[in-house]
Amino acid sequence: MKNRDRKSADWKRWGHNDTHGARVSSGYRKKCEYCGVGIYLKRDGDDTWRPYESWVTGNVSEGEWVYHHCEA
Repeated sequence: MKNRDRKSADWKRWGHNDTHGARVSSGYRKKCEYCGVGIYLKRDGDDTWRPYESWVTGNVSEGEWVYHHCEA
């Protein structure tokens, strides 16, 4: 899978959609500033940004929401 395809799949898997009128969640992939692991930074319903493990990096199963606990 190409990196571009992986990003697109991750974008859609985390609740984003390209169609008009669809619900779009707030979040994006990035590397943890402390440990360097790929994570998904998401703005939750209470407007707080929280780090979650990204399924693209293979740390969790697809569709699973697990809070990122950094060892650093």
